[in-house]
Amino acid sequence: MILKLLDRGEWSSFRLPKASHAYDPAHGWYTEWPRIRETGQGRMLMDMHGMFYDFPKEFRTGRTNGLRPIASHLRYIPDFCDWNGRLVLAADDASMMQNPMVGQPQSNLWFGSWSDLPSFGPRSGWGGPWSADLVKANEPSDPFLIDGFDRRVLHLAHDSDRSVDFSLEIDAAGDGRWRELETLAVPANGYRYRILDPALEASWMRLRSSADCRATAYFHLNSNRADDRAEGGRIAAGIAGAADRAALSAGLIRPAGHNTNLQFLARRFDADGAGEAQVYYEVDERISFLRPAESRAEEVERIACIAKDFETDAASVVMVWQGRRYRLPKGGSAYDKPFAFGWPRGMREVQSERYLANIHGTFYEIPRDDGVPMIKPVCTHGKQIMDFCSWRGLLVLSGALASARPDGRHFASEDRHVGLWFGAVDDLWILGKPVGCGGPWKETPVLPGQPSDPYLMTGYDRKRLLLSHDSPSAVAFLLEVDVDHNGWLPCETFAVEPGQTIRHDFPEGFGAHWARLTADKACAATAIFQYE
Repeated sequence: MILKLLDRGEWSSFRLPKASHAYDPAHGWYTEWPRIRETGQGRMLMDMHGMFYDFPKEFRTGRTNGLRPIASHLRYIPDFCDWNGRLVLAADDASMMQNPMVGQPQSNLWFGSWSDLPSFGPRSGWGGPWSADLVKANEPSDPFLIDGFDRRVLHLAHDSDRSVDFSLEIDAAGDGRWRELETLAVPANGYRYRILDPALEASWMRLRSSADCRATAYFHLNSNRADDRAEGGRIAAGIAGAADRAALSAGLIRPAGHNTNLQFLARRFDADGAGEAQVYYEVDERISFLRPAESRAEEVERIACIAKDFETDAASVVMVWQGRRYRLPKGGSAYDKPFAFGWPRGMREVQSERYLANIHGTFYEIPRDDGVPMIKPVCTHGKQIMDFCSWRGLLVLSGALASARPDGRHFASEDRHVGLWFGAVDDLWILGKPVGCGGPWKETPVLPGQPSDPYLMTGYDRKRLLLSHDSPSAVAFLLEVDVDHNGWLPCETFAVEPGQTIRHDFPEGFGAHWARLTADKACAATAIFQYE
């Protein structure tokens, strides 16, 4: 993301991380609308590419400190303002473009305060001054924001047939006084990464190359996620857990087209999984459950039926996008088979022009155009969520415990026979940080030199890799990472002896979008990533 500054007739450029790839398509439609705007009490808020920033009102040449991330968000925010001392966020929720599951577009306003913003999503993102760009020797890159993140890793690569030195320079106070932090040598046609010291305090970093080359300098930045299990458990107490053997209600949900109600084709299941007949409800603006004289059950089944859009094998979740396979972590054995209500819904538009995906117990954000390759995890919830949708600015989840009682999130029919969960889309962050286990191989026959499917790495905290094989001789495994969606970089090679299982704990702060492995011998290999 590029921030342009015009000061006293001169333009300068600053680069900031992206918190989402849902705004990336080249046609530019989804970049609407970047904003820097005063929000009361002299504060300026900037929102762009899925991240709120505290924007200093005095930002100018020689005074660029104080620009810091506040939180990422899932909500699509076209505008915001201060109104009577309240912060108001506009929205662009589910649209009707290529989206027949909504009867009409959905949006609403959010009213809160500045102090609410940090409780949205984590301060996390990616970006850099170069991504396989032609750079000139000793010419400084644009400054890149590194302030306000707890963990920061810099990935460096180049295509020169000689070793290249990269000088890392910092502007500590945002006053334009640059000093060299260190110089890193990257071997010919090579790659290396550097995890920045968490104690390093600086507003901006820029780089210089010792030679003309095509270079990559790309950061993955993230922040500590609070342990929200208690709060997440409280707000989602009415939703059945994945392992619960309890009576529940679930069903298809959809914003109606014939009125402004929410359509709910509900079914009640007992603790043994036996289901009653489906009943058609509509939920009105008072969140009252109605039984209309005219049932539109057939309409809901026809338009909003669930088609499973992922598979699993012994190793992981498998998703296919434009003919290519991508692998995601598993969330637990309960998700390997259908629940009493069947398979949960996978992908659905909840915010305009991007999908929310409920895959094996984890919610993900997936851009509409670029799809699964640009996926990022949001939360691992561990719940039986059959369906979800956007309605009147709310996120609605289907999969309620029969024993649940109204608590401001769970609302039920008058006889309490069926219920639904209502909240905000950014409430999902506190249902549980992303975790999971899986990999590209589990006792999988592999051929020498043939890379595995890509396996998701972005958005996870503590990461570990386990490697083993059945060969009678040692096998070398090459781990490659994709840090900028622009190709694979050789990260590390592991020599694994027969009968041995190697455990590699990634250093704190290391991050990449995808990982894959290649073996140098034919064997049955296991490569499992544990994300905690």
